[in-house]
Amino acid sequence: MNLLRYTLCLVVSTFLSTMICNYVLSTEIPYDIEDRNVLESLIKSAKKHHDKDKKNLRWKKILGISYYQLAYIEVDGTSEEAVHYLKDFIEHEPNDFEMLAYLGSAYTMVGRDSHFVVKKVSSVNKGLSLLDKAVKKSPKNLTIRYIRASVTYSLPPMFGRRSTSENDYKFILQQYELGSKLNPEKLEKVYFNLGEIASSNEEKELALTYYQKSKVIASQSN
Repeated sequence: MNLLRYTLCLVVSTFLSTMICNYVLSTEIPYDIEDRNVLESLIKSAKKHHDKDKKNLRWKKILGISYYQLAYIEVDGTSEEAVHYLKDFIEHEPNDFEMLAYLGSAYTMVGRDSHFVVKKVSSVNKGLSLLDKAVKKSPKNLTIRYIRASVTYSLPPMFGRRSTSENDYKFILQQYELGSKLNPEKLEKVYFNLGEIASSNEEKELALTYYQKSKVIASQSN
């Protein structure tokens, strides 16, 4: 009975992963997908297309973002692959500053995953340089600002970039209040992280305000 149940679950899981994979291939780039099975299925399919048509930038983009998402959920060996495909894409589309920001973030994840201090620091610094360049080239792009804010927020204090994340998060909120759209999950995280920053700066009342707004967004999203 247990074997039958396991087999059925496996079949259903595979079927759903294939459906989602085919849907993504025919519609959008998998920016927000965090399901490992779906991403790995997507990579497998995208590689087949990429091998047949290496000049098609769509497959490079799908592979780069798919590996990026796997690196984001800390699947071993995927940060390097993300850099490989995103770098290849940027070489063909140097003015796609969103992808440049993803490449910068991918480099910081290579640093995160490295066991060698020199490579860890150099990869993070290279990633930060690309992120700064992306923001400079497209300062009002909220996706780019959010990526840089998230990266700099998570860095150790030795990099001295906490003020960068604070400024980016506040810019995002300012634009949101002016009418720009923002994913509720990301908005919740912006408020919460600003609360953490304010708390670390001993701004207790401001921190409480941010935390409360974060809770409101979370309750509205459920």
